Amino acid sequence: MRSLNGIQDIYNRKGLVSETGEKKKAFYVLRDYYEQKAAE
Repeated sequence: MRSLNGIQDIYNRKGLVSETGEKKKAFYVLRDYYEQKAAE
């Protein structure tokens, strides 16, 4: 894993939750997908 000082500053901005704790759109897309799979 490489550090991108000044760009990411510790946080991985590609994830499902922002550094402020806000859930990104992808979080809800995956949540809905896994809920659907569980219902099958």
